[in-house]
Amino acid sequence: MYESGHSSSAEDVRAALRRLEAALSMHEREVEGADDAEPTALAALRRHLDLMRDEASRLRHLLGC
Repeated sequence: MYESGHSSSAEDVRAALRRLEAALSMHEREVEGADDAEPTALAALRRHLDLMRDEASRLRHLLGC
């Protein structure tokens, strides 16, 4: 979150997108390797990944990517 009086620049958004995409990639690998995990927990992780993908898509759209 940005401090009061500071606005985000396109570079801030790009940096946020890179961090989000890195986290998304890491979590996707974890879910792929978690076939023996409890089904409800695995489903929750997959929903969370979907939300992360949606946010990455919104950031790409804001950047015109």
